[in-house]
Amino acid sequence: MNNELLKNVPSSKIYFGVVIWVTVPKPLIDIRKIQEQIASRLSLMVDNEASLEIIAGKIYQRREEEKSFLLILDDVWESVDLDDVGVPDLEVPQEARLL
Repeated sequence: MNNELLKNVPSSKIYFGVVIWVTVPKPLIDIRKIQEQIASRLSLMVDNEASLEIIAGKIYQRREEEKSFLLILDDVWESVDLDDVGVPDLEVPQEARLL
């Protein structure tokens, strides 16, 4: 999907400051592993001892620096709370933010 997006969509029509492709671990959703993949793509240093909330805050702050942001979650078999990950959709009410 990422490659098709980059190949088929003219850059004059759509532009993302950051495109991140994350493979969601299964069978249990591991928020930390999702955060680690996102942080790596964003060149964020993440302390292994940091809490999920601290990492989510760092991801959120970094996301705010970008003009646009595309997060592709691959192989999702159960809902992922994007607030917990650090990429909430601020235009969607909190109760509707589950993907």
